[in-house]
Amino acid sequence: MTITKLIARSLAAVAMTATALSASAAITTYTFGSFFTGSGPSGGASSSFATLSIDASADNKTFVFDLKVSNSLNAIFGTGAFVSALRVNTASNQDPISTTIASGTWGVDQVTFDGSTSNTGGVGYGSVAWDFKDSFCGSGNACNQNAAGSRLTQGEEVKWTAVFANAQTPLLGTPGMIMKVQGYEWNGKGASAEYTPVVTAVPEPETYAMMLAGLGLMVGIARRRQRKV
Repeated sequence: MTITKLIARSLAAVAMTATALSASAAITTYTFGSFFTGSGPSGGASSSFATLSIDASADNKTFVFDLKVSNSLNAIFGTGAFVSALRVNTASNQDPISTTIASGTWGVDQVTFDGSTSNTGGVGYGSVAWDFKDSFCGSGNACNQNAAGSRLTQGEEVKWTAVFANAQTPLLGTPGMIMKVQGYEWNGKGASAEYTPVVTAVPEPETYAMMLAGLGLMVGIARRRQRKV
């Protein structure tokens, strides 16, 4: 087998893999720490406190949320801080038809869904109408809000699934999400604040696109060498 054929077959294999991965949804990761509204640290990449990955199904109707709170939460906000809720602004302005916490042992034992639209003023956005909210046993939830052990605190994680009746492409509007932190003191008073993502990770299939480009270049070089011979 010539080097050209070998590379061509490898190129085809990678292309099939990339196509399969594109058919299933990519995982996108967001890092939270950019100040939106409330009383708290001004935020930014240097004070990020949580990461959220969203894994979409091939039909873009089912989304798995995986939220991890960093070990620096208390250092940024102070002792007692916890993440209480995630507000989502969908591009379609639609709510999920169901929200279910994943099986397993998490920092909280339930994710409470609230489909009522709420308006929140934020830096540079005026008033934003958020489509739905998922809460993690913080203040104002159906969970035992007086039990500190039930709150999502530093170093903890929770995973849940949201299912929509219609395909969400894309899922998020602008701004897409804000995450609320509370339970800490700021300027001598009890405070809370909400934050937007500061970093968006590149979806995984992009890596395969780069591999395809590299292999394509190798095929071109091999063919030119054969013509010279």
